[in-house]
Amino acid sequence: MTDMKKMKYSLSILLFLIGFFLNIERLDIGPQEDMINIQSFVYGLTILAVLTTFLFYSRWNFSVIIFLGGWIVLYLLGKVVVFPTRPLIGGINTYLTITELAMMSLILVVACRVSTDLHDLGETVANVTLGDVSERVKRFDKAQNDIKTEFVRSRRYKSPLSVMVLEVQSEAPEINIKDTAEEILQMMVKKYTSNKLIRFLDRELRRTDLVLDLERDEQIILLLPETDFKESDVLARRISSKISEQLGLDINCGLASFPDQALTFEALVEQAKHQFSKNTNFISTPGTEEIEDEATESSYS
Repeated sequence: MTDMKKMKYSLSILLFLIGFFLNIERLDIGPQEDMINIQSFVYGLTILAVLTTFLFYSRWNFSVIIFLGGWIVLYLLGKVVVFPTRPLIGGINTYLTITELAMMSLILVVACRVSTDLHDLGETVANVTLGDVSERVKRFDKAQNDIKTEFVRSRRYKSPLSVMVLEVQSEAPEINIKDTAEEILQMMVKKYTSNKLIRFLDRELRRTDLVLDLERDEQIILLLPETDFKESDVLARRISSKISEQLGLDINCGLASFPDQALTFEALVEQAKHQFSKNTNFISTPGTEEIEDEATESSYS
C-alpha cells in the first residue's frame, strides 16, 4: 500500500471516529434516554489533543504510548480536580469513563498515525522540490559570483578557505535497466537522495558556508570560508557520521584547502575529487598532526 493510500485511509478513519464521538450522545441505548452523557470538557480536551498532535507530534518525536499517556493524565486530572461534577467510577459512571477514555485514546492513536503520514509526505515533497532550503544553497552555475567573492576575500585578508566535495555512494544495481521508465525512476531516486543530503547540510553548516549542487555529476560542493584543512577534516568526519546515523547514507568525501593545496576554485575541486574516500577514512596532507575535535567543532555548533 502506498503512503498516499495509507494516509487517505488513516484520515478517513480519524474523521469517522471524531464524527462518531461528537454524536455518540444521540445514541439511545436501553429504555433510558440520554444514557450516554459525555462531559463537555472531554470533547474540548479531545479536540485540543488532536490539534496538538497535528502541530507538534512529529516534531517532539515521542512514542505513541508516552504521548497518549500524557493526555490520559490530563483527562484524569480534569475529571477529578477541575470538573469533579461526576464520580470517576461507580455504577453507570464507570462505563462512561471507560467510553470516554476508549474513544479519546482511539482518536489520538489514529491522529498520531495521520500526523506521521503528513510529516513523511512533507519530507518527501521537500526532498523533491528543495522548497525549504536557505539562500546559501545554490546551483553551481548560479554561484559563480559568490565563489569569486570568497576567493577575493581570502586572498585579500590571507585567510584560509576550504572546499569539500560530497557524493552519495552508489550501490551496485540489483536490476538491469531494460527500458526508459526504469532509467527515469533510478534518476529520480538519485536526485531525491541528493536533495535529502542538501537539506541536511543546509541545517548543519554555518551561515557563511555555501552549498553548491553539481546536478550533472550528482555531487555537492561545500565552500567553507575561514576554514583550513584541519578544521574541514574534523567537519567532514562529524557530518559523515551524522549523515550515516540520521539519513542512513554512506558518502564519499574529498577535501582541499586554499592556498596550501591549490590557488583556484577549479583546482581545489579537482584536488578534493581525487581524495574521495569512504565514510570517515579521510585523506590528510603529509605532516598534519592530530588536533582536538571539540575545539574545531565549536565553530560549527
